[in-house]
Amino acid sequence: MVYSKRKIDFPCTIVSVLQLWSTALDSGNSVRALFVDYRKAFDRIDHNVLLNKMIAFGVPKPVIRWLFSFFQDRQQKVKLDSLLSDWARIIGGMHQGSWLGPLIFITYIDDLNPSCVIHKFIDDVTLTEVMSKGSDSANSKMPEHISYLEFW
Repeated sequence: MVYSKRKIDFPCTIVSVLQLWSTALDSGNSVRALFVDYRKAFDRIDHNVLLNKMIAFGVPKPVIRWLFSFFQDRQQKVKLDSLLSDWARIIGGMHQGSWLGPLIFITYIDDLNPSCVIHKFIDDVTLTEVMSKGSDSANSKMPEHISYLEFW
């Protein structure tokens, strides 16, 4: 079942990354890569942002309601030795270890599209720039890609 006219592809395998890099290196080019791992990624999902992205994808309202019922009324408490905190309501984030977590997060970062090759895998992102043979490193666009990533 297709919910959107947008094409969603997940070029996220280590094989595709290695293929790109080895092809570039075999051609005498060089490769610059930036590895990004989102710290506490699943804890930082803003439900309102996610809702707007799912609407933009064209996900049917019953599916969105079902998904958000998964998020609502979540509570947690912390235990340290014999001490136990009060219950606290959780207003953001994603269940750790759920099968929906990776899919939700990759949907959440779908609009991260710098002008370089990007591979997304759950909460890890790799930006790649292939530098032409004999190219001066001063011509690198990686600082621009990093600025884009920071702004995003």
